[in-house]
Amino acid sequence: GETITGQYSGQLGEAPVTGTVKGNELTMTFKVSGQGQELVVVYTGTVEGETMKGKVSLGDFGDGTFTGKRG
Repeated sequence: GETITGQYSGQLGEAPVTGTVKGNELTMTFKVSGQGQELVVVYTGTVEGETMKGKVSLGDFGDGTFTGKRG
């Protein structure tokens, strides 16, 4: 289907991940809390075969890029 679910575990802590894949367009989101602030992390990009790439938004902390490969 189009639904993405999972679990983020990394430098920002742990959080459930939700998102969608529509065609080759990918969107994933998770929320983490730290030092009294909530941070919403949003990944947007494209899926091509076994890889994905795109932009990650870290709210007030700015933007970056990401790449991934099916393991």
